[in-house]
Amino acid sequence: MSDFQATAIVVGLFLLRCIVPLVIVMVVGYFMNRLADRWQAEDELGLAQMKDAAPQPVRNQHSGVSVPVITIPCWILRNCEPEARSDCPAYRQPGLPCWLVKSSINGLLPADCSDCPIYGQALVLA
Repeated sequence: MSDFQATAIVVGLFLLRCIVPLVIVMVVGYFMNRLADRWQAEDELGLAQMKDAAPQPVRNQHSGVSVPVITIPCWILRNCEPEARSDCPAYRQPGLPCWLVKSSINGLLPADCSDCPIYGQALVLA
């Protein structure tokens, strides 16, 4: 075997061992990045469509009654002052219904929640 052939074999094995896996990892990473960008764009589009869509009535499974979904936060519905909002636990957790936050903190449902339309909607949908 000549020196040229030996050198070619060593270079070829080096390429097979190091460079080819590196290229494969870079190609997979590129396509994963494109996929993540596509998922993020779809998610942003879905959020924009959700904000634009009006709340649709929800049909109760038991009674078959259609009830409009109330998406107004309780502090807007009750016209709370900004000072009272900062102390309100429901204002600090806007993803949960206000009656659920208050009852989990106090252990009992507050008396003013029984006539609230947000709580009434939860009862109808249950």
